Amino acid sequence: MQPTILIADDDRFIRQVLKDLLQGFDYATLEAGDGEQALSLARTHHPEVILLDLVMPGLNGLDVCRRLRVLPEFKYTLILLMTARSDLEASVNPFQAGADDYLAKPLDGSELVARIQGGLLKCRALETLDRKARDYEAMLDVASSVSASIETSDILRQVSGKITQLLEGVDGGTTALVQEDGRGGYVLSTSDDPNLAGLRIFLDHSPTIRKVIETGKALVVEGEGAPQPGGGGRGGGGSEKETTLAFPVRCARRVAGALVARLQGTRGDFSGHELNLCQKIIDASANALRNAQQFRQLREESELLRSAKRQVEEELSVKDIYEQLFECASEGLIAFNPAAEAVFANRAALEILDVPRDRLPGFNLASVLDKKSLRRVLTWQKQDAEDVLPNARFDVAVRTARGQQRLLSLSLSRQAIRGELRVAAIREVTEKRRLEQELRDARADLQQVNEKLRLAERERAEYLNAAVHDLKVPVTILSGYCSLLQEVGTDNLTGEQKEFLEAALASSDRLVELVNNILDLSRFEAGKMVLEIAQHDLCGALREACRDMPALAAAQDLQFEVSVPERCSALFDTECLHRVIVNLVGNAVKFTRPGGRIRVVLHDLPTEARVMVEDSGAGIPAHLMSRLFEPFSQLYRDEARRGSGLGLSICKKIIDAHGGRIWAESTVGRGTRFFFTLPKQGS
Repeated sequence: MQPTILIADDDRFIRQVLKDLLQGFDYATLEAGDGEQALSLARTHHPEVILLDLVMPGLNGLDVCRRLRVLPEFKYTLILLMTARSDLEASVNPFQAGADDYLAKPLDGSELVARIQGGLLKCRALETLDRKARDYEAMLDVASSVSASIETSDILRQVSGKITQLLEGVDGGTTALVQEDGRGGYVLSTSDDPNLAGLRIFLDHSPTIRKVIETGKALVVEGEGAPQPGGGGRGGGGSEKETTLAFPVRCARRVAGALVARLQGTRGDFSGHELNLCQKIIDASANALRNAQQFRQLREESELLRSAKRQVEEELSVKDIYEQLFECASEGLIAFNPAAEAVFANRAALEILDVPRDRLPGFNLASVLDKKSLRRVLTWQKQDAEDVLPNARFDVAVRTARGQQRLLSLSLSRQAIRGELRVAAIREVTEKRRLEQELRDARADLQQVNEKLRLAERERAEYLNAAVHDLKVPVTILSGYCSLLQEVGTDNLTGEQKEFLEAALASSDRLVELVNNILDLSRFEAGKMVLEIAQHDLCGALREACRDMPALAAAQDLQFEVSVPERCSALFDTECLHRVIVNLVGNAVKFTRPGGRIRVVLHDLPTEARVMVEDSGAGIPAHLMSRLFEPFSQLYRDEARRGSGLGLSICKKIIDAHGGRIWAESTVGRGTRFFFTLPKQGS
């Protein structure tokens, strides 16, 4: 489905031309003759694209753009300003008002459609990235909050609360976990009625919960009287319509329960993204749920161990200390005789191997190993017989007496006990190895995503470089014609016409400078800016770059001083260095009041050369210092001192490409000092 485009222009003819052009590409269009009507139509119909004429009666295009951008629903709406050259000269930068792009009149049809298509792709990509970032933030928030909890009910209560926040209109949630028999369960937490916690439920009376547990998939049920835990209503027994959202709660690769959220009334369909995000949040808490259950089991087992220890101390006080340690060890321990038959095994080993103690005599570990694991053990034994080897530890796969597949970490001792027994230590690592593999896979996926992002950024920079390069030719021609017209003579022009010509020439020169700056910036970002860096005389290069600066400073009633040592060489590109000096000194002249002073000082340091450009201007406030080197950043908005906002950004790109550093220090009311360094030797 093609997007809807709102055309706002006080010229009816232009609106009709744009409407005919866009409808030829199957775009739906809306028309507004002024700014107020454009605001009203935009808020009513929410078009995907808005074309605003810069100059309109009442609210102009910039005012409409600013009012729309402060509204959340227009954050990713593509807004294009249509301007004549004279309109743009008298306005602020359209990008600062929130516009995505601007088009110069008269409009070119193919360029307009291309700008719309490219802008839509950019806006949709930004919206997708923003949505993913919010999703990851919500998941991280839940994961961080539940990781500190060791109680299952607390974890589920936090997850239920988070889902209630995310789903607009959801006013309640109930979490239920089923028992091992799969026929019944109990409520762990609920926002409906805290007294329901611990309430027994029957799955036969709760088909929604049963279906979620059986299928492991989220379920949306709309209708009257959505099922309540225990089969009851929410109080009052009314027949108000409800929507029930049920999500599976997975723990240790199985569905252990369901989280149920209820919505009073009707809100319409929930999006797949909402349901998927809720499920991801629940899954993100799976590890915390598993840890809470394991901690509960650990507490129970610890209590059993303490009871067993007291019993052993009372009834078997004459037992050997070694046997007590052997039995109570956290790892599974098995002692084998020379025939590889088990003689002793502690409780942990019996549980891991799922072997009853009465079947221990005659049990052979090799009987439960798969062929690969058995070959590995036999190889180690053969090598140990030929040469004394250290203790061995490696993973082996076993099948328990009940047919379960488990991965064990097996450690075999080299030294024999009592002359003939060898001890094998085993520990189950099935889940640990799975998590390690998942971590490796996730790391590999992340590397692929990062590589794709780098490629996408390079393609964006290359596209910008090509677009600005194509723009440079007509802009240069326009500037040339203005200059030629002034050189031919203006005697036959009126005073007002001469002012128009001078304004056009000044604006075209500034536009040429802007295009050149954007072209250089895009080349840097695309990695296509080639610098001829070599060892040069830095003193001479600075004097040459500052040759015309005294006259420029004198015209502004400023003192200008250059201080360099007798000799200093460094690695730099002469043309790029000249551009950095001219830009920094030009800014100093622009922002220093008459009667002030500007200095350029070169310091010859052991490993690098440091250049300082100092002025006695008004200075820069501390809260603006972080924006100095950002592209299109303009600290002053008055016409007399306004530039393209790219000069310092390009200076930073140049110095960074040389392997140097650039920074600024400033005191309000006393002036600003810019520093940059150049290496004296290659790395």
